[in-house]
Amino acid sequence: MKTILDDKREISAIWLVVFDNLHKNVMRVGDDGITKIEVYAEYGQMAGAPWLAVYKGEHLLVRMNAAHVEGVEYKDG
Repeated sequence: MKTILDDKREISAIWLVVFDNLHKNVMRVGDDGITKIEVYAEYGQMAGAPWLAVYKGEHLLVRMNAAHVEGVEYKDG
């Protein structure tokens, strides 16, 4: 079985686990200047864990542990 780290499809949106009403529960390419969402591995305690990088233009806006993501939507095609 492939993991999210192996999936090369372009991500169009991610749904976040939200614990309060102060944060949005979805980050979507095209909204609020978001231009790209990429998955990558952060290496720590003996293994690579999936993380997501969210870009606004060429600026890296935020990195987040994929454990805080409830769903991933991929671009069509």
